[in-house]
Amino acid sequence: MASTHRTKMDIDGRDYTISSHHSQEHMKAVEALLNQDLQTISRSCPKLAFEDKVLLLAINTLSQLVEKQKLEEANRLHQEEQAQLLQQLKRELVEVKESLALAHQKLQMFNPVDPSGVKQLLSAASVAEVRSKKISSSEHKRDAVSSSFMKQAGYEVNRIEGSQQGKGLV
Repeated sequence: MASTHRTKMDIDGRDYTISSHHSQEHMKAVEALLNQDLQTISRSCPKLAFEDKVLLLAINTLSQLVEKQKLEEANRLHQEEQAQLLQQLKRELVEVKESLALAHQKLQMFNPVDPSGVKQLLSAASVAEVRSKKISSSEHKRDAVSSSFMKQAGYEVNRIEGSQQGKGLV
């Protein structure tokens, strides 16, 4: 148990000796606040008796204490609500992660190719398409040259579904 200290205090010009478990510094801070608040009351009500000033000071102090307790209770309730909300969000996050993992597993069942393999397939398809276009372009050039030679040689050239058919001499 903390030891008891005796502190001399001057409250509104009156001397008091107070016994307390608080330090001398703490009690001097209390004395300063008491005198400050009593002076504020004295300025507002200069003819008020000392006992009435002290009573008003006690009422004001208790009123502030009640407000502080209300704020602390509201803060405690708010913190509890925040903790519950955080727990709910954590549970929802776990559920979303589990749903994503399940969806990923299902996707792997339907498409077992890894992402790098998909890129390689797309790259190979692009190369094949370019080669196809080059081959197609060179076939058209070759066909045009062949047709020209055949016409010069006296053959009639008709194009039927991508092939040439010669009909003989003209």
